[in-house]
Amino acid sequence: MTDAATNLGGPAGTAPDAALAALPPEETAEIARLRAELAQCQYVEIPDHRGLRPGARVYHSGHQWPGAALDGSGVVAAVFERPGSSWSRTYNAPDVEIIVLWDRPAFGSSSRLSTSASYRIYLAAVQQVTDAGSDTTR
Repeated sequence: MTDAATNLGGPAGTAPDAALAALPPEETAEIARLRAELAQCQYVEIPDHRGLRPGARVYHSGHQWPGAALDGSGVVAAVFERPGSSWSRTYNAPDVEIIVLWDRPAFGSSSRLSTSASYRIYLAAVQQVTDAGSDTTR
């Protein structure tokens, strides 16, 4: 595992994107806070969910500007699942939350980091091309 992955606290074997490797200390601390918050809610960190993994280029379903779906608007910092949650039982699907480092802060926020449900986050086309042929079926 690289020093950058260690600094992000990610699972062994992850290779974070260059954007994640060069985080300023305050964003690294914010990722640690978000990780702790999710862990406190009984989420466990997982390496991948349907191709959403640390370092993957993604976009949010609400990001409708030209290029968001093609190039992405952020990078996955961490992936968490809450096994057996009431949400999972109700919708018969994994309850997955993603910590994302966006390319720019959300409107009205000074932070580029956020958590979002996996069903709101999509792999950017550029990431899909990069991943072609790999197994992302979890």
